[in-house]
Amino acid sequence: MILPFFKQKYPMSEDKNGYGLMDYGATWALVENMLLAATAEGLGSVVHIPVKKEPEKIRDFLKIPDGWYLPTLVIFGYASPNAEVPSQVKATVENNVHWNKW
Repeated sequence: MILPFFKQKYPMSEDKNGYGLMDYGATWALVENMLLAATAEGLGSVVHIPVKKEPEKIRDFLKIPDGWYLPTLVIFGYASPNAEVPSQVKATVENNVHWNKW
């Protein structure tokens, strides 16, 4: 498991210039690259976004200093040999492109 904390330099709610979202967005790009690399190495991976009291409990347990933000937990592992793999809807032009309507 990897916990990609980042130092929150600006409030995310800052309307003036949007800098508060830059580190947040960069963290998600980092997470996506980790997921792609894990897949290339034959690992399974999943992200879990902390909700409700989880962020506070994680901060307390790990003694994280103020000013650090955790957008997600990234979990890696090997799939069970008999794990069920969900099937996806086949992506086609007909079911993904809308012309002049939604």
